[in-house]
Amino acid sequence: MKRVPYILSKLKSYERFSQLYNREVRIPTILDNYQVFGERWFPHPPMLLPVFIDNSSFILTGVSIHPFSKRKSSILSYDLETDYMLEKARSEEQFITKMIMEMDMIEEEITAEMSVFCKQINFNQAKEVDEHCEIYGDDPNYMEKLINFDRDLPLTYCKNIEQYDGEYISSEKLFNESLVWKASLFEISNQGWLKDVKKIPEWLRSDTNKLELLDRYVDEGDFSSAWLVVNSMGLNLKDIALGLISIKSKVNDPFFELVAEQWLEGYNS
Repeated sequence: MKRVPYILSKLKSYERFSQLYNREVRIPTILDNYQVFGERWFPHPPMLLPVFIDNSSFILTGVSIHPFSKRKSSILSYDLETDYMLEKARSEEQFITKMIMEMDMIEEEITAEMSVFCKQINFNQAKEVDEHCEIYGDDPNYMEKLINFDRDLPLTYCKNIEQYDGEYISSEKLFNESLVWKASLFEISNQGWLKDVKKIPEWLRSDTNKLELLDRYVDEGDFSSAWLVVNSMGLNLKDIALGLISIKSKVNDPFFELVAEQWLEGYNS
């Protein structure tokens, strides 16, 4: 998994993720749900670059990858049991803020260990997080009042679609139909929502032969759609591997090659 820090550097704005992944900064022992991913590989959509794993609940947390589009990356949590990825944060700063909040809810204060961590990770808003926890706890209904969540609120914490200005298609309660042509089925928490969509992309349809669809998009040079097929449900791991290799053979894209090799290395381990 040696490519992870390099991929993060190419995405930009994830320097502190690299520090945590490389264990240059140690996450306080208060939290045990952010173990560095890599000692054991778990199947996951290639569009997710796992950085952490919660070994108790088998949830991967990482960064979304969109190599053939202008869609921005966000930080996702992927539940291996439900096959759903939720938008946890829209920036590294939000993610670290949420980590500090989780620690504060356990310790009920900013401890010395937490203060050292904040200094090492260059986070200077622990006081504001502590004040938020005293008033609102970790109630998700008040996340927009938390420092760094008062703008660019992740869809997970939005009360309605109008409150959201990002590029993620669904939360557990909301469905952003306008983004259906940019989405993977792993990003849709309730597939029943698709019944009301007039025109559904072929990679989201259960009656589509995904391998034939993938070959068609690759032959047409539509690698953005081919990427979404590779990240669709209905493919086994071998199919995904062959799909990545097929796309890689047709494109001259060093970043995509990194992402593909990262997934293939885990698959072959």
